[in-house]
Amino acid sequence: MDVSGIEQLSICIRYINHVNGAKICEEFLGFCPLAKQDAASITEAIFSQLEKWGLEIDYLRGQGYDGAGAMSGHVSGVQQRMKELQPRALFTHCRSHALNLVVVHGCSDIPLVRNTMATIENIAVFFSASAVRKHMLQEEPTGSMETHTSVKRKTGGIPLMSVTRWGSRGKTVGAFLDHFKSAHSALTDLESRTSSNANKANNLRHSMESFDTIVTAVTTHKILGYIQPLTKGLQSPNIDLITAYTEAREVAQVISTLRNEEGFCDIYAQSMKLASSIDVVPSKKRVTNRQQKQSEHTLTVNRRTLQTQSVLSFY
Repeated sequence: MDVSGIEQLSICIRYINHVNGAKICEEFLGFCPLAKQDAASITEAIFSQLEKWGLEIDYLRGQGYDGAGAMSGHVSGVQQRMKELQPRALFTHCRSHALNLVVVHGCSDIPLVRNTMATIENIAVFFSASAVRKHMLQEEPTGSMETHTSVKRKTGGIPLMSVTRWGSRGKTVGAFLDHFKSAHSALTDLESRTSSNANKANNLRHSMESFDTIVTAVTTHKILGYIQPLTKGLQSPNIDLITAYTEAREVAQVISTLRNEEGFCDIYAQSMKLASSIDVVPSKKRVTNRQQKQSEHTLTVNRRTLQTQSVLSFY
C-alpha cells in the first residue's frame, strides 16, 4: 500500500539476454493498482499488465511470490491460476521471504526475545517521536558495541523497526546497543522532568535495566548480523540456486557453532560491559520448584543446585 492508501502490485521479470552471450537479467517493470486482493483479481492484473507490455505468456517459465495463501495457494492461488494459463511456469516461494518467516517465528515464539524486541521498538519510537529526544541520543554515543556501521548509527539515532523485514531489525538492535548508555541517561533525565512523558520514560528505563533484556539484545544482534547478508544475497539478481543453498548452509553452520560455552561467554562479556555502563549488576532470578510428585530429597538437591549456580551458568 502506498502513501495514498492504494494497494500496489510490483512486477519484476527475470530473462535471458542473448546479446553478447547468454546473460540473466532482472528488471522492475512497474506498479499495478489493485482494486481487490483476491487471487482472481491479482491474476487478472498480472495477465493484463503482461499483455500491455507486449510480453507473451507462452514464454513464461517461472513465477515467484511470498507465502501468502492468495499468492502461493496450490488450489486456487495466483501461482495455480497462472499455471493453468501456462503449465511450464513453475512456482518458487521467494527464498528471502522464507528466511524472513524463519526470523519472525524465531523472534515471536520465544517470549524473552519477543519482549526484548518490543522494548527496543518502544524505545526507538519514543526517541523518534521528538527531535529534542533524538538529539539527546547523539550527544553521548557509548561505542560499547563497535561495528563497521556504528559510526553511521551514532549520527542517525535508533531507526524504527521494519514491520515486514525482520532481518533488517538487526540495524535497530545494533543502534540500540551503540546508544545504550546515552539512551539510559536520556530516559533518566526525562523521567525527572514534570512532563507527560516522564512515566513512559521511567517504564522504558526500568526495561533497559533488566539483564535479561541486555543479554537477549546482544544475542539477537549477533545472530541477525549473520542473517542480514544472506537476506540481501537472496534478493540479488545474480543469485542462483547453488549459491543460495551454499550460503544458507554456511550461515546455519556458523550460527550453530555459537551454541557452546565459548560462544556464549563472548556474548555474556559484552552484556556485562553494557550492564556495568549503567550500573546494573546481573543476578539470578528466584526460581521455585513445583512440589508436585517430587520427593523431599529431590527438592533439596534442586534448591542447592540453584543456590550454588553462578550467574553465568544460570543464563
